[in-house]
Amino acid sequence: MREYKDLEKEFLRRVTKNTRRYVGIHASAIDDLFPKPIEAFHDDDHDILMTRRVDDGNNNADGFDPRQKMPLEIKGC
Repeated sequence: MREYKDLEKEFLRRVTKNTRRYVGIHASAIDDLFPKPIEAFHDDDHDILMTRRVDDGNNNADGFDPRQKMPLEIKGC
C-alpha cells in the first residue's frame, strides 16, 4: 500500500501539471479572441517612462513638485 505522503506528492504533481495545461488553454483562447495588431509597438522603456512623466506632469498642473523632476541620466543629457 502506498504511503499518504506519496499520494500527496502525486496529487500535487497532477494538480500542478493540470493547472499549467489549463492556463495554456485559456491563454490560447484569449489570444484567439483579440484582434491581431495592425502595427508593431516600438516604444522602449525610456519612451514609456517619458510619456508617463509628461502625463503625470499634466495631471499635476496646479503646482510644481521638485521631486517629480526627471533626472538627467534618464533624459540622456
